[in-house]
Amino acid sequence: VSDDLDVIFGGRFTRDKVNNFFQSYGIAPGINPGDFWSSWGNFARDAVNADSKYSDFSPRFVLKYSASENLNLYANISKGYKAGGNSVGNDPRDGSGITIPFSEEQLWNYEVGFKSVLMDGNMRLNGSFFFLDWEDLQVETFRFLAPGDLSSNFEQTTSVEEAEAMGMELEMLYAVDD
Repeated sequence: VSDDLDVIFGGRFTRDKVNNFFQSYGIAPGINPGDFWSSWGNFARDAVNADSKYSDFSPRFVLKYSASENLNLYANISKGYKAGGNSVGNDPRDGSGITIPFSEEQLWNYEVGFKSVLMDGNMRLNGSFFFLDWEDLQVETFRFLAPGDLSSNFEQTTSVEEAEAMGMELEMLYAVDD
């Protein structure tokens, strides 16, 4: 826009095809009751397959202002995205397939800060304040499909409907000598 003010705009279009496939094996009593070790057989459980498609446009907008030769101020708004999918597995009680979908994750990031060069170029001091606003934050969880049965542990991605984080960052670099 001018010698001191930059306006930056960008974006990313993403198209994802997610395939989740799961094949597990279990053990069951076999046909030789006379020998304990050979009386068990390994068998394949039902294969579970789930496909899903997602697309997203994630924009980014930045204002950068050169307040002086040694100080830049900036503000950034950007969107982040992670595709959704399906948690897949087998129910150990009957071997049937399980498919539980989870949503795509979206994040809006708001940040303001400064970058500076001090002490004749020997020190850099940078700082920022940020706020993150999630929708459908993906979290990996473990649950039991059959209460009290450790073998029924199922790894499932769930979506937390809304989440927020805020913070600040301060960074200093100092060159002691050349």
